[in-house]
Amino acid sequence: MRERMGREEWVKGRAVGRGAFGTVNLATCCNSSSIFNPHHHLPSLFAVKSAISSSSSSLQNEAFILSQIPHSPRIVRCFGGEWTPGQSNDGAFNLFLEYVSGGSLSDLCRRSGKLDELTVRRYAREILEGLAHVHRHAFVHCDIKPSNILVDPSSGVKIADFGLAKRSGEKASGKPTIQGTPMYISPEVAAGEEPEPPSDVWSLGCTLVELASGKPPWEVPAGDGGSVVQLLYRIGISEESPEIPSNLSEQGKDFLRRCLERDPRRRWTADMLLRHEFVNLSREDEASIGAIGMLEGLESPKGALDSLWWRHSFQSSSSSAASCSSYSSPPKASDSTPQTATNWPESSNSPAERIRQLAGSQDPRWSGGVCGRWVPVREAT
Repeated sequence: MRERMGREEWVKGRAVGRGAFGTVNLATCCNSSSIFNPHHHLPSLFAVKSAISSSSSSLQNEAFILSQIPHSPRIVRCFGGEWTPGQSNDGAFNLFLEYVSGGSLSDLCRRSGKLDELTVRRYAREILEGLAHVHRHAFVHCDIKPSNILVDPSSGVKIADFGLAKRSGEKASGKPTIQGTPMYISPEVAAGEEPEPPSDVWSLGCTLVELASGKPPWEVPAGDGGSVVQLLYRIGISEESPEIPSNLSEQGKDFLRRCLERDPRRRWTADMLLRHEFVNLSREDEASIGAIGMLEGLESPKGALDSLWWRHSFQSSSSSAASCSSYSSPPKASDSTPQTATNWPESSNSPAERIRQLAGSQDPRWSGGVCGRWVPVREAT
């Protein structure tokens, strides 16, 4: 469906999400070089959140909040919004946002279960960087949870969904209501107070508990109609806190205790937590994360001398036994699928040396090879 805003045209694509506010669709701009708002170029591919006008208050609030917060790589970028007329008097409000292709941390947990501590540390730091940015500009997100943290495969996580966000210190008009998702709200919010920056920090703690344990921060009996009320009582009135995962290091447990301090006056701020040892990764940690990321995103080699593939597929080692431990088992060739294969000579210590030996006149000792295994390189057609 082609839409127009002034001279701008965009096409709505497939749905990628749905929430209480409405739907999220991929969209493409028909003229990606034109300026959509005074500060940003509309990209060729983006996400559009749409809701009918009578249900669009949270989208309008999100558009306003994001227009007030300067850009940060840890926050989903907003490209503006527009109204489109409907067939009746009730049109729709469309909010144009950066498309983040890696899904959410909630999706990641569903696929992987609990995450390893190094990954939790990385995500904790990146979320904190976004939260600290929001808080420094006097806003509160009010709904930090795994499904509102999106994963960009190339640049890390980004905080999304500012539909409930508010200016810090601002009181809601009318009758007080509990804002946020019950599983992640702080004790003071559950008790009826206004969300403030410390409540975002509590929600961050609950989010990290879920990432590290693979389970929600609170156990709620299934099928119990009063479970939400009971949960709010446990959070707001009792002295309970979410259980800190036992598999975390002492650093990780201490970090979560700082986030899950029930008294908001004693709870650490986002800026304080950024100085905690748990989220200050060493060079070795950063290198490990980088190597894992490169291997996970590595494409098939484009040729025999693809340097990136060679570098990560065959690491130099001082002994055949050492290099044997770094190999994964090669796929087994079936009788119906013959394969062209080669076996690296035992004496090879680098990709370049292997190639020289294979290309030279010297016998490359086909019968032995590294770990005595054949390495398939191409299936026969």
